Amino acid sequence: MKLGDFYLKHKGEICLVACNGISLAEMPVEFLRKYPSFGCNTIFKHEEFTPWYYAVCDDRNKVVYGEQIMAKFGDRPKFVPTPNLDKWQGQSFYRFRHRTGHMWPYTEPWKADILTTTGIHFGCTPHVMMQMAFFMGFKTILVAGMDHRPYSEGYFWGVDEPLLAGRDDQARFRVWEKGHKALYEGFKSMGVTMLNITPDSLAEAIPHDDWRNWR
Repeated sequence: MKLGDFYLKHKGEICLVACNGISLAEMPVEFLRKYPSFGCNTIFKHEEFTPWYYAVCDDRNKVVYGEQIMAKFGDRPKFVPTPNLDKWQGQSFYRFRHRTGHMWPYTEPWKADILTTTGIHFGCTPHVMMQMAFFMGFKTILVAGMDHRPYSEGYFWGVDEPLLAGRDDQARFRVWEKGHKALYEGFKSMGVTMLNITPDSLAEAIPHDDWRNWR
């Protein structure tokens, strides 16, 4: 199977994009499993939920968690940027071109080869999951676990101590929010709805909804 084979694979469907915020632990597993789903980075630490698709963008996850990621997602489609993670080899890797520039410069609907020709830009891994969902043709993208709370509060699985030193959380979130907004508006212009269903989320760029409306 090639990356282009995922194009419009889920046309017209609803999907879940699962981030790793602390609120994810509050969401019922039955709901997380309801829709085709995307997960990223340390989502492998969730003991009861395994997303359909996985995305990772940085070398730290490969170095620190590589064995655990492959143990859980060995046979699941894994979307990684080229050339960033070209050295990470294994089963079921699908490589999209990482381009620089504006988050959403597109004025025409995507084609099947866009991920390997033009490529996509991202500021964080959720941006990749969102764009993969758009590429696959999902009509509604529900985003869960996007808390945007200080890293000192932890993820759904706990606190990542080595990352806390010197982190300017709000500066990172501001950059990410610009990307979220650009993607939300870009998707909307092409008939795709994206909603943040994270309970008590501090992220504001994507319109909020209650996850219970989708259970």
